[in-house]
Amino acid sequence: MKRLVVFIHDVGQTPACWSPFIGRYGACGYLCQAPAWPPLSTAPDDASSRPAPSASCSSAGWRGLNIRHVVDHYANGLDRGPPPPLLVGHGLGGLIVQLLLDRGLGAAGIALSPTPRRGCWQLLAPPPPSPIAPCHDGRQAPVTPRRLLLEAALGIGTAIDYANDERSPLLLVSAGRSRRVSSARVEACYRRHRRSMATTTLLAFPQHGDGLIVEPGWEAVADATLHWAQRVALRL
Repeated sequence: MKRLVVFIHDVGQTPACWSPFIGRYGACGYLCQAPAWPPLSTAPDDASSRPAPSASCSSAGWRGLNIRHVVDHYANGLDRGPPPPLLVGHGLGGLIVQLLLDRGLGAAGIALSPTPRRGCWQLLAPPPPSPIAPCHDGRQAPVTPRRLLLEAALGIGTAIDYANDERSPLLLVSAGRSRRVSSARVEACYRRHRRSMATTTLLAFPQHGDGLIVEPGWEAVADATLHWAQRVALRL
């Protein structure tokens, strides 16, 4: 039976940003899904498709959406297995992965340049130029819901039990050139998770930035996460 991998995109992105990783993981025999956030209508098993214009090009679809709503959306849609899926998230998606693991979901989690659970006010600043393809290519959502960024900065709906010994294995990945989530913040997250007996691993990519899942050299990031999943977490 193929192991299921669920990819969770960052705020302001769409599932299509995971296309490179999905190709890499799929070639290794994984069954890949990249479910969209609630306002987007991209099919869960088709990360290359474009989100419906009515959902992605207007702020109306995002109105009232909060972090807890997004986490519940993913929790309710996860295939519980057996075997349970591997969860992979980037940015705010990386924070969502940690919140799902804290609920007892997932066989393991990988959080790439994960948004801190609170205190990261630079998230509210205009984002730096993105290496991810423009929104007309389907990888960026034209609307970025600032409410979600404000909640993340304030720590609303982001509580994590860092002493949870029952949590599944977690890999945290830092990007040394990230302008939004510094390596120091990812390292601090790692130290908090080390309070528990659960497996926590830190992996650093000093030469990568915010777009480490698509920018040149993404293959090394994907391969390192695959190696960790196979060796430490899933043992396939």
